[in-house]
Amino acid sequence: MNHDSICDEDLIAYAMGEQCNGSTERIAAHIVACADCAATVQRLVTIRQVCITDDSIAPPPETRVRAYGMFRRTLRLINEEWMAAQCAVGSAA
Repeated sequence: MNHDSICDEDLIAYAMGEQCNGSTERIAAHIVACADCAATVQRLVTIRQVCITDDSIAPPPETRVRAYGMFRRTLRLINEEWMAAQCAVGSAA
């Protein structure tokens, strides 16, 4: 599966129900065909649902920015691990 056209920001926006730079249909088609991205979106949706149902006081904007940065790093690591595994499989063939 080609991940070049799908970035972390697209997956996050899709999971949050936001516009994905005008490419919602493209991302939806990608996650149907890509189990890794579908799992990532599902994790993000779960996190969003927990945050929505949490009745605690909303965090300050700085905390939200920091959390977003942490998710971006996690998604980047997942994508890097996936790419490394794909390269290893390709070189073994």
